[in-house]
Amino acid sequence: FGTGSDLQIYHDGSNSYIKDTATGNLNIAGNDIQILNAAADEAMAYFAQDGAVTLYHNGVSKIATSATGIDVTGTVTADKLNVTHTGQGDFVGVFQNTTSATPYGVHIKDAASGANGYPLLTVTNSAGSVPYLLVHSGTGNVGIGGNPNAYSGYTSLTLNHATNGGIIDIERGGTLIGEIFTSDANTFSLAAVGAKAIKFFTNSTERLAISSSGAATFSSTVATGELAVSGEGTVAVFEATDGASFIAIKDDDGTQAFLGCDAGTFVVQTSGSSFSTKLAINAAGAATFRSTITTTGEIAGGLFK
Repeated sequence: FGTGSDLQIYHDGSNSYIKDTATGNLNIAGNDIQILNAAADEAMAYFAQDGAVTLYHNGVSKIATSATGIDVTGTVTADKLNVTHTGQGDFVGVFQNTTSATPYGVHIKDAASGANGYPLLTVTNSAGSVPYLLVHSGTGNVGIGGNPNAYSGYTSLTLNHATNGGIIDIERGGTLIGEIFTSDANTFSLAAVGAKAIKFFTNSTERLAISSSGAATFSSTVATGELAVSGEGTVAVFEATDGASFIAIKDDDGTQAFLGCDAGTFVVQTSGSSFSTKLAINAAGAATFRSTITTTGEIAGGLFK
């Protein structure tokens, strides 16, 4: 057709051709255009005016254009996927399973022979130079913040922060309860926020509670439970912030006695006259008893006055 056979329709014995050999476009015009199979009973492609362009597989729609992009039905297999969003106030991508019976999310598979330490999933800054989140291949170890590429084969989760180091905020019902962080390069910190307490449990039983004022309470359900402190030199210091310092020793019936330090003097107080001092030993070693002394043995070289 046309001058110099610019448009050709022919069959060469093996295949049929529609061939445009001239300048310009090969235009196929129509309000709605459909491409069918040879039997004309199965759609292969459909082009709707002012509507969708739909591609079919075995008569089933798989890809359809829309006013906002494309709709894909089924599985997408690609060697690589780059998604760029230039708008504002919207997500780059949304993954949602609308099947309520089996609401699985996104599944990222490692390579069949994934080597340890290579990025399987990475979230970075816009330049791709600063990693925020990294999931390591081979192990599934996760790194968050700082330099998560610093892979460790024995670390399942690494948190890093430029100043406070790996902050984890723990909320309940939208209210901040506590934080895990590093105060400085040499300090690991566990903090309750505001008027909150910190409690430690073993075997589902509370063992240690620290109130918002700093008061610590040890507890145990074991009859022989004890607090053991070991070390070299001074292994424990009990200090009052105002006045004398005392340690209370309580019996199982609620009665108690006190050991304390009052202006450098070691004192023992027992119940009776409002926990008055019964024994005092000053810095020079002189002992003063404030009650009757009863003994069943021999006291040698002693002077009682």
